[in-house]
Amino acid sequence: MCPLSSLVARTVYTVRHRVSRWTVLLSLLLRCLPVLASAQEATIVGTVTDPSGAVVPNVEILVTNVDTGAVRTLATNDAGQYVVPGLLIGKYDLKAQASGFKVEEYKGVVLDVNDRIRVDFQMKLGQIPESSNSSFGRGSFPARSVRRSLSTVTI
Repeated sequence: MCPLSSLVARTVYTVRHRVSRWTVLLSLLLRCLPVLASAQEATIVGTVTDPSGAVVPNVEILVTNVDTGAVRTLATNDAGQYVVPGLLIGKYDLKAQASGFKVEEYKGVVLDVNDRIRVDFQMKLGQIPESSNSSFGRGSFPARSVRRSLSTVTI
């Protein structure tokens, strides 16, 4: 075999081997991106009830990021439940409002990476303009209303 053809064969093998390694590395990196992106997010879940404990459907829930001012609005389902996924870590204010009930608020809900916090509202009968504020920070959540959980809620 000619020395030149041997050199060409080794070069081709080396180039293919390097391309193969880079392809594998790039593939692994791309698979990890969704995990890295979701690692900075958290979720808030909850149920809205009336004074008797019955669930209240179609309650408007407003979730406001205190740091950025971004607002997400959603409504509870027929079982009075809501889920707000994909929230950036930070401090949030939550508000629940429905016709025939006073506005209920929770201020200063702190979300950390991969948190799944439960914020339940118990609506009080009254007019919409009235408001009942509940302010709290990390470590001082009312035990009956807000809970951290690793479980999932299926709606």
